[in-house]
Amino acid sequence: MEDPSPKNASSPPNWDSIDEDIFCPLCAYNLRGLVEPRCPECGFRFDWPELLDPARRLHPYVFEHHPESNFRSFRRTLWGGLRPKRFWQSLHPAQPSHPRRLLLYWLVASAVFCVVLSLSLIIPNAISLASRNRAIRQVMNTPNDPGFVKMVVQSHGSLDAYYDEIAPPVASWAFLVSLISDTFPALIPLMICYIAWPWLTFASLMVFRWSMRRTKVNPTHVIRCVVYSFDAAMCGVLLIMGVELTTLCLAPGALYYIVPVTASLIVIGSIVVMAFRVYVAYKRYLRFDHPLATIIASQIIALLGLFNILLLLGRVL
Repeated sequence: MEDPSPKNASSPPNWDSIDEDIFCPLCAYNLRGLVEPRCPECGFRFDWPELLDPARRLHPYVFEHHPESNFRSFRRTLWGGLRPKRFWQSLHPAQPSHPRRLLLYWLVASAVFCVVLSLSLIIPNAISLASRNRAIRQVMNTPNDPGFVKMVVQSHGSLDAYYDEIAPPVASWAFLVSLISDTFPALIPLMICYIAWPWLTFASLMVFRWSMRRTKVNPTHVIRCVVYSFDAAMCGVLLIMGVELTTLCLAPGALYYIVPVTASLIVIGSIVVMAFRVYVAYKRYLRFDHPLATIIASQIIALLGLFNILLLLGRVL
């Protein structure tokens, strides 16, 4: 049987030897009979072997394609995304996308992010609150005002009960409640930003898709670009946690000086990395004509959306 595959990426296949229809991986336009490796419907440029070679339709490690090894494929996908150019060269639209697996990947990454972020905020707050309560109890442990003591005993039953109320010990429910109330005002906006940002980016990118002759592109491809780009935030928060634990072990007194500055730099770096990864995805995966301008504009729109969300949240809280 004659080999229907083209001799190189740009030469057309032997359509007489191909029985099945070949569709554009972005918009599902039937490409049968075409010579040029470009979809006339959406403008997507491709290599013929990407569409015709069945062996290239399964990615070697990406999470979507390997449900038989969830942990290993998740780890390799996360690690592979740290080298975005190589990652998006290995992943192409002809490799089928599985929305449920994409959503699962995002949920797992979000869960890890939220847990690590919570710990990175709770640990220093717990240390600070415990030190403050300990200092309050030491100062007030020997009151010199008999009238004050009598008033406290009448209202609380004993001095210890009063101290437990205003400066609860670490191993108490009151301490946990106080810790949560101190941590949540900072934790909730950060979680909302992380969860909302990629989907605001997706919404803005869909607007640009409509304005750039990509009206029939399957939105799953845009979601794929966003999900595999914004998981970098999980790496960023893990790095912050590592800096925090290292500081606690080596220089506890510098915790409130080193960690905020380092965390700010890591957050800024993570934002730049995530935007760069979406840019690479649009350039190498979707092969847009103006990927840099598209991503910059989308991030400006996403930031404005986040600002409005935070303003609304501030009014509610």
